[in-house]
Amino acid sequence: VLDPDSTIPDIGAFYFHHVLGVHLISPNHDEEVHADSVQFVWFRSVPAVQRYWLELGTDSVFSTRVIDSTITDTSKVIRSLADGVRWWRVKAKNSLGWGAYGAQRRFRITTTGVSYSGNVPLGFGLHQNYPNPFNPETRIRFQISRSSDVTLKVFDLLGREVATLVNESLQPGTYESTLDGSKLASGMYFYRLRTSSFVDTKKLLLLR
Repeated sequence: VLDPDSTIPDIGAFYFHHVLGVHLISPNHDEEVHADSVQFVWFRSVPAVQRYWLELGTDSVFSTRVIDSTITDTSKVIRSLADGVRWWRVKAKNSLGWGAYGAQRRFRITTTGVSYSGNVPLGFGLHQNYPNPFNPETRIRFQISRSSDVTLKVFDLLGREVATLVNESLQPGTYESTLDGSKLASGMYFYRLRTSSFVDTKKLLLLR
């Protein structure tokens, strides 16, 4: 296998950078994927391409990465991925060697039912659920200003836990979780957000 980081001959520099550049399709930038198996899709560069090099990393500099340099099609499925933010990029190879990477994209894997916004808030915060009162579902938004272990739990008036909406390590961002109250009795409940440095509790009302 040729070294993908080897120097590209000057005679083909323009060709590599302007023709072999790969246009990514899916996952899109800042897309949220609710599955631990992800299909990566990109446009075919030119008919002369022999194969593609897909790189998947946990940060924008790909310090921790998964690589597949044997792809001949324009898609690849990677399975059993853990929740969290990922970056991906693709380069192509023809008879002259490997071209440059095209644009890279960031996406988030979420299999716990918590949606995510990439904007980094200035502080921690727990918002009032909406709608309130609700039947049977309501949405709860919260903000994390730095990486932390996070729990979001719902309790009845006696302090008994009736639902755990979030129990994981989260990166900074604004999140939204949905509470399904279809199996709960009508009445007042409390929901509590807890991180390593922040705790807040609010009321919500379920009305049939």
